[in-house]
Amino acid sequence: MFSSLKNRDEISFDLLGRLHRLLEVVKKAANFDRWREVVDVYLNFLMILSLDCAVVAIPLLILACFRKSCSPLVAGGFLMLAICFDTLCLLLPREFGISSFHWNWEGKILSSIWPLIVVYGFKWLTAKEVGLNLPDQKGWLLGLGMGVFFVVWNFLDFLVRGDPSADVHPNPAMNFMFETLLYQFTMPGLAEELVVRGVYLAILNHYLGRQWRLFGASFGWGAILVTVSFIMSHIVFFSPTKNQLIFNIEWLDIQTILLCFSFVYVREKTGSVWPCVLFHNLTNVLSFAFTWVLV
Repeated sequence: MFSSLKNRDEISFDLLGRLHRLLEVVKKAANFDRWREVVDVYLNFLMILSLDCAVVAIPLLILACFRKSCSPLVAGGFLMLAICFDTLCLLLPREFGISSFHWNWEGKILSSIWPLIVVYGFKWLTAKEVGLNLPDQKGWLLGLGMGVFFVVWNFLDFLVRGDPSADVHPNPAMNFMFETLLYQFTMPGLAEELVVRGVYLAILNHYLGRQWRLFGASFGWGAILVTVSFIMSHIVFFSPTKNQLIFNIEWLDIQTILLCFSFVYVREKTGSVWPCVLFHNLTNVLSFAFTWVLV
């Protein structure tokens, strides 16, 4: 009898031990801390996405009431879908990719590819609407000239005030200098211009039209809305290095506002996103270079 009880106790302890080991394996495999970080990232991006959508949705709703038309609401619906999809393209590779790079190369590459799929795969928008056609020589010179102008302005402003966004720039001691320069010279301008002043602007122009002219460029509410949305996305953003939301209010000044509206002006004036890509990346890479050289 005692032997039987002893055997049952041993079996019970053995089962408890196996169950404990199984739970440890499950916990290790699940990596709860990692998933908690992922959830935090998603919540932060959801907050940014909500702000971005609100910045565009509220004016479109007001515009629909004034025009007594559903076109602004239809444009808003398609735009929200595009914004959500682009956010996923930027977020998912960063969280589940295998890259050891500091910058989000995978996300930006995906963000650069999906507008091309929309145009050439689904043929939902035309290449001309998105601005994929190559500009003439004057278009390239306009993009280059605007880039040089703002680079010089940024350099002089930096000498006078210092860099207000230096706290979010990578430290050159972290050995990311080469990667950062290469990334800034290629990815941000390519992805953001194809998406923001490519697809987003094409959607809004298609439904809202371009009823004004300024300095030889036709533009409408779409140019204003994508620019305001673009500014907002750079004031409130998620920092992967700090794993938190950054409210970079100091980034908002007259230079930044003029820079962002200059992007959309070049896009509407030339009818192409490619001078904007040159303009955008030139200002990015030289701004980072100035920060490292002069700090």
